Amino acid sequence: MSDRKQTIQQYEQYDLFNTINIKDGADSNLDNKKIYEKIYKNTKIELEKFLDTSVLESKDILILVETATEFDKINANYRIYDKELATSNVIDPILGPIGIKSWTTPFNKPLIYNHDTYNAIPIGRVLYAMIDGNINYVGSYVSDQDAIEKIMDKRLYTKSVGFYAYKSKCSICGSDIEYSFFESAVCSGNNQTNKDDKEVVKHIIGKEYNNEIAAIKCGQIFTEISYVNTPATHTSKTEFYKKYSKDSVGNGNSPMDFNRLNWTDNNMVVFQYDTAKKFYVPGSNTINKTSMQSTPESTDDDIKINNTIKERNMNDILDKISALDSKLTEINTTLGHYKNLIAEKDVKITELETNLTDLTASNDSLKSAVDKLTQDVNEYHKDELIAELIKLASDNSELNISIDGLGDKSIEEIENLISGFKSVLAMKKNATKDQQEADKQETDKTDSKKTEDETLKIKEPTNMSIQKPSDDSRENSKSKYRLGNPATFLLLNNKKKK
Repeated sequence: MSDRKQTIQQYEQYDLFNTINIKDGADSNLDNKKIYEKIYKNTKIELEKFLDTSVLESKDILILVETATEFDKINANYRIYDKELATSNVIDPILGPIGIKSWTTPFNKPLIYNHDTYNAIPIGRVLYAMIDGNINYVGSYVSDQDAIEKIMDKRLYTKSVGFYAYKSKCSICGSDIEYSFFESAVCSGNNQTNKDDKEVVKHIIGKEYNNEIAAIKCGQIFTEISYVNTPATHTSKTEFYKKYSKDSVGNGNSPMDFNRLNWTDNNMVVFQYDTAKKFYVPGSNTINKTSMQSTPESTDDDIKINNTIKERNMNDILDKISALDSKLTEINTTLGHYKNLIAEKDVKITELETNLTDLTASNDSLKSAVDKLTQDVNEYHKDELIAELIKLASDNSELNISIDGLGDKSIEEIENLISGFKSVLAMKKNATKDQQEADKQETDKTDSKKTEDETLKIKEPTNMSIQKPSDDSRENSKSKYRLGNPATFLLLNNKKKK
């Protein structure tokens, strides 16, 4: 997943209801009267900037004060909205500001029905937003006359926000969130430290781990606010409404200046402020200015109005049924597409299983062939070793090598025998060589001694008397002394011997 996809989920999140038991987080002790008055006044100022004077003077317009959502608390969709991000000055380069600033920047977000951002025509827009404590309030206006009537009789009452999830993280481990079309959201576990070689836990959103429910903690880039029947944040609703008029703010000193709404010349809607609960009860009853004791009788105009209202309601129901039929057709088409994909995958899986069976059989055959080849190679090697040992026994009879029972011995045993006999032969060869060297040295020593003795014998005649030869033998002895000194002759003769 790219960094940007990790930061901003590429589809809108809706604050709708899922089955979970969560206590209402509204603080019944909160005195919110001043908060509502502040929101109303600021919204009125923004409304006069937003719409032309001609529209303000020609149409009935309702100003709403609403609880949009709550921060840092798990809701029924297993979401926790990050208050720190909601109040930050972070601006996404494509989607704009993060948090409450996104309600009015880069444009004022629409007020619609049931998060239908594609087909619905807005009944109004958000003009102001603020945070008090952990609650996000918004001020908006409604100019759709049918919607105004439904808001006043509280058929339109509970709200839900639409938004892009910004920097979605697991509330338990802080890891990025992975989404799957058919499965619940799970975290990636990429922020977990692998202590003590423990496996990374991908927390399933909505599941409990050690008494803590895994949720998605994220910032919000708001896209719209809708009237819905079952909000995930139970406190999200219209808290207060009042018809716009130039002098509708009053001086603030009298409760009636702010608590009542002049709707017709004869009737007004009263906002009762419950001092025990410290909470507005908007549109609780209708009274008549001229007569507080009697109820006006129905007129033909009233009957016509009632019939018109019923007709509008019926048309709304028919339109919703038609929209649901279209959605159902679209869902069935999508399901049919995925069924075809599943069927194709099943065929592919069957083919792969068949191929796997064939490969398994081929693998078994190859294994048998390898085992047979290994056996043949071992037998051939053993025969070569036996032949080598027999040759050693034949060439070296003095070793008394026994060749009986070689066929029953293992290859390792025969190799050990050959290695042992070769070691003995090598030792014998080395011993013979050493003996020959010793004999040669002894012979050289003896010859050297003999030469020395003979040399000494030649030197001894210098002390001997030599008789003068007779004249008869002098001629015959010339050849005897022709070589000169007798010692020289003996030395030369000894050199020839050597």
